[in-house]
This record gives sequence, C-alpha cells and structure tokens, in this order.
Amino acid sequence: MRRPFRRSMASVVAALALWLVAAAAAFADEDAEIAARLDALAGAVMVSDQVPGAIGAIVSGDTVILRGYGLSDIAAGTPVDPRDTRFEIGSITKLFTWIAVMMLVEEGRLDLEADVTRYLSDVEVTGGAPLTLAQLMSHRGGFEESYAIFDPAVAALPRAEALSVAAPDQVFPRGAVTSCSNLGAALAGHIVGEVSGHASAARRHRHRGDRALARPRTG
Repeated sequence: MRRPFRRSMASVVAALALWLVAAAAAFADEDAEIAARLDALAGAVMVSDQVPGAIGAIVSGDTVILRGYGLSDIAAGTPVDPRDTRFEIGSITKLFTWIAVMMLVEEGRLDLEADVTRYLSDVEVTGGAPLTLAQLMSHRGGFEESYAIFDPAVAALPRAEALSVAAPDQVFPRGAVTSCSNLGAALAGHIVGEVSGHASAARRHRHRGDRALARPRTG
C-alpha cells in the first residue's frame, strides 16, 4: 500500500520541480525582454540627446535590472560600469532640500508662507517683495536663472557670501511665473542649515581647521 503513495509523492515533487524550472525560465525571459526594452530606450535617448554615458536601473521587488551605457571617460575610452561608475546627482539634491524643509515645517521651526528674511541674517535677498519658502519650492521666486552659483570661484566662498555674490535679479513678480531656479534651491538649503543649526556647526568646524592650518609648526 505504500508504493503507490511513494510513487504519487514522487510525481508531485517532479511536477513541482518542472514547474519551478519553467517559472524561472519564464521570469528570465521576462527580465531579458525588459532589459532589451531598457537598452533600446537608453540607446535612443543617448543618440537624440548626445549623452556620452548613463546608467539605467529597473527595480521590482527583489528583482534588479542594472545596465551601463556609453563611456564614463571619453578621452580614455572607459566604459560605464553600472556598479562602479558614479555620476553627480545634480538637481536630485533639490528633492532632499525640500524634504528637509518639510521636516522643519513639521517641527514648527519653518513657516512656508513667512518671508524668508525672517530666517536669514547674512544673505541679502534680491527684489523688493517678500519671498516665501513655498515660492522657492515651486520655483516661483521670480528670479532670473543664473549659473553663477556653480562658478568654482564662487563655490569656494562661504555659503552666505556665495549666495549673495551669485544672487540673480528678480525679473518676475513673486509667485507669478514658474521658472527653475538653482539659486532658489540653494537659498532654501542655506535656510535649512541655519535653522537646524548644521550651518553654524559647519562654520565652527571650518574655523577650527583654518586656525590649525594657520598655526606655525614647531620642532
């Protein structure tokens, strides 16, 4: 009486094993198809926008499809390695800035509708009308776009001084026109640093380092 049971169990195990193999093959085929679509999309964008190098990733549950395209160093002909090549995250830092602003809003330390001069003691805000964090976060501060903040000489200055030197003119009424503003995001980040206390801590650390560099060596 035991043999039929053993044979039936063996059949179930074999069927289950076959199903798992077939499912794995199906998932592999699906991953390969998705990867092929990603390759095609990346290839088209790189050609149309003249992108020298890029990394693409698709994440679904525990499945990660990671692909590298083009070159990380054109002169050396170094290909992009999706696991080792690093890119500057650029404007993604704006997202972190807005999150930090909202964390301080939740703590009651920032007011989105207050004039930002309430939080600034060392930066002059261009324009005559009040400016709010809500306007900065929606890119409606009215600033003329400028890339002066990225100038190496300006970037080397203390943050407050850099913001003042790079400050563009106000060319639109506050809140009237949506126009991307890197200076606006940098100003919001400076406010976060000042209100949270991180900016003053960084200044103290920098000043200690300056004094250590200036101290004459003996012996």
